[in-house]
Amino acid sequence: MIATNRDDIQFQAELFVRSLPFKCDITICGDGNQFLRRHAEIIPLPESNLNPGWYAGLGCVPQKGDITIYTDADIMLMEDIDPIVNACINGQGATGVIAYASPKIDWQEMYERCGVKWPGSSYKHSVEGTPCPFYVNLGFVAVPSKFIPALNEAMLRFIRSSDNVHPGHYHRPQFAMCLAIEHLGLPKISLPMKYNCPDLYNKVTDDAVVAHLLQTKSEVKNWKDLKQFIKKPPRNKVVEKVQRRMKLIANHIL
Repeated sequence: MIATNRDDIQFQAELFVRSLPFKCDITICGDGNQFLRRHAEIIPLPESNLNPGWYAGLGCVPQKGDITIYTDADIMLMEDIDPIVNACINGQGATGVIAYASPKIDWQEMYERCGVKWPGSSYKHSVEGTPCPFYVNLGFVAVPSKFIPALNEAMLRFIRSSDNVHPGHYHRPQFAMCLAIEHLGLPKISLPMKYNCPDLYNKVTDDAVVAHLLQTKSEVKNWKDLKQFIKKPPRNKVVEKVQRRMKLIANHIL
């Protein structure tokens, strides 16, 4: 998640943390890890052209847990995530939902110029349906913790090399994950969209386990906004489920 208002970040991080199941014994990496460890402060980095919040999370070294989850702070857990955890542990690979839509790039050129063997486009974008390589949305990706040091190191390398191919592209971190997984030869586990379900589209599943609040995060920036948001008519099935979850959180806190 990219956010400029520090209060917004702190609120969204708190909402994210409160949506975590208590029995979930995992390491959070990426935005979520930074928020939990740094109290929502953006860490200044010399590579100012990179998303600082996301980039900072790549310094994370898992201390416990069999898997590590890269996550955004605009993620809300609707149900138990054991199916994701089990899929990752059983498959011992990178586990996530293929990105929703094409970034409109020449994938083969990207791989070749970054020095990674082109694997072909054997997957499809989860909403758009167009072909792509194993290009997961980084809002929620599970990886066995033993791979994290090598994966983070490779991602830092590929963030820079992909930036040489497509300078300043918003999805550089997702490109880097895609390239790093292939470079390291990690097993790939593609999940149904309900395990990283965006709130943007009308034609989405109504059984979301992990909701990605791409639009809701701009509407709900504090507890006052939350109280107003849960009273609105939902624009789709995912938002309806998010509202029910937020009501439970609000009733517990407010």
